[in-house]
Amino acid sequence: MENFTKLMKIKRYALSTIRSYKNAISLFLNAFPDKNPENISIREIEEFLYRKIKQETYLHLIKKLWWAPFSFFTTICGVKISN
Repeated sequence: MENFTKLMKIKRYALSTIRSYKNAISLFLNAFPDKNPENISIREIEEFLYRKIKQETYLHLIKKLWWAPFSFFTTICGVKISN
């Protein structure tokens, strides 16, 4: 999480965005306590996101809020997600 935060600061993300992304990723990682992030499948990510989106009322905004941290986490941080 520390490297994740550093990269967002380097890329000049707003502090509120950094907090939001960290919260989203923390909730996600806590949903898979016994798994290394690299071993979480795309299917598991999709199921997690689907459950979160179903819980929320403002689907369009929530969809963006939840997808952005994962996109950053997997692409920019170089985390490889298994299929």
